[in-house]
Amino acid sequence: MPDTIQLGYRSGEAEFTARPLHLHTLDSLLADLVSGRAVLLGEDTSFALADDRTRSALQWYRARGEANWAANVSATHGEQLVDAILTEPPEVAALAARPASANNRRLTLLKLEAHRFAGLHKFGTPAAPPKNYVHEFSAPITLYEGLGASGKTSLANAIIWALTGQILRPQREPEKANEEFDCWVTAPDSSKELTTHRLTPVTPMPDVAQYRPVQGWVPADTWVELTFTDEDGTVLPPIRRSQRRTAQGRLDEVVPDMTTLGLDPIAVRIGTVMPGLLPLIKVGHESELGRGCRPAYGAIRSNRSCWARPTS
Repeated sequence: MPDTIQLGYRSGEAEFTARPLHLHTLDSLLADLVSGRAVLLGEDTSFALADDRTRSALQWYRARGEANWAANVSATHGEQLVDAILTEPPEVAALAARPASANNRRLTLLKLEAHRFAGLHKFGTPAAPPKNYVHEFSAPITLYEGLGASGKTSLANAIIWALTGQILRPQREPEKANEEFDCWVTAPDSSKELTTHRLTPVTPMPDVAQYRPVQGWVPADTWVELTFTDEDGTVLPPIRRSQRRTAQGRLDEVVPDMTTLGLDPIAVRIGTVMPGLLPLIKVGHESELGRGCRPAYGAIRSNRSCWARPTS
């Protein structure tokens, strides 16, 4: 791959200029790569998929959706992929990016509203959810004080989940909140037999005195909405992340449109899930954070590792 390629061109009536990798969302990155547009990796280095077959293969995965990327590829999928590779790749419209001036962007959380969120709510019943939790922030810094298991971490997790889809976990890395686990519920006759039901980390555990799941899953009906103001005091459109189930019990998580905030995507993670990694980083040992930051600092080209080191 050459160190540099064409960084700007005119397609039809629209002019395109390559954008730095760290300004991309996953969707905008895929759209540019599938269309053969360049992505800036550094001041003098860019990357693009110049081969049509490679672009068509990426388009096949893009069309299938992120949820299917880790799934096994069956023989049928293999045939579909081969057929897709032989077709001409599409030219996907470039998705909106944040403005270059967003380096100076400062947002303030104005309001948090959560619906049936674990740690802040009881489950209630499917037809009678608990009252929404609403908090309006009135100071630059808010300090929460309370006993253990009173909801302090859950409050932070509601904010972090809405922004990233992950939650903090004690003594382990932040986790995606759409990864289900099994919970066990005692039988109605109080026997030793237990029934098993799938549950997400952000769904409250039902109180069997109020509601007992009758299917192999606990209903999902959770959302968190955040409202921010920008540096000029302008109230921005709220963002909302939600989880629901289909009639067959399949979990659907609807992600918010983060472009309305105009933030660098990495900035969202720096202030949310990355602090949860700090207790797990061993000085002098390579970490998940180190491996993640390696491409961003050009360590691939220099063949060096990114390590955690003490600072003075």
